Amino acid sequence: MSLLRTLLVLSTLLAAPAFAQSLYQIEVLVFRQAQPLLASQPVSDAWADGAQAVRPDMEMTPMLVGEADRLNNPANGYQLLMQKSWKQAVSAEPASVSIGGGDLQDGHQPVELKLDLRKVNYIDAGVDLWVNHFADDGLLAASERLKQERRLRYKELNYFDHGSIGLLIRVSPL
Repeated sequence: MSLLRTLLVLSTLLAAPAFAQSLYQIEVLVFRQAQPLLASQPVSDAWADGAQAVRPDMEMTPMLVGEADRLNNPANGYQLLMQKSWKQAVSAEPASVSIGGGDLQDGHQPVELKLDLRKVNYIDAGVDLWVNHFADDGLLAASERLKQERRLRYKELNYFDHGSIGLLIRVSPL
């Protein structure tokens, strides 16, 4: 009986890390809400700082279509800059992903986002968002930056605010 008990305890301990990670659909909407407020420096070439790029096999169909339509309506005073959705495992160990939107110019995209997610009892998010501006010659001229940390609510739109840009994020369990 002690051998059976020992095997049961070992199998529980070995299975625990597998249950510690949960798979989520992450969806972000990046939008302009006012005239640009430029950061003191443009984005660095190391903006992603070791984050894993969201691969095509991680991408999912966006669900926030109505919200995106409202943000892309100039009559509402907003301009949608990027909408992305992907699946990602989240655990107690912080996981960083990077994602960009728009055509690459001068080594950067118009929108570059590094997102740090961590789940203990809640999901905590760190957002480092850059909206880049390019000169007529295609060189990076200036950037706007939104950098914030916040605890997220599941299945709800969470809003990150900046004077000229904003980010909506929804995290839903799969």
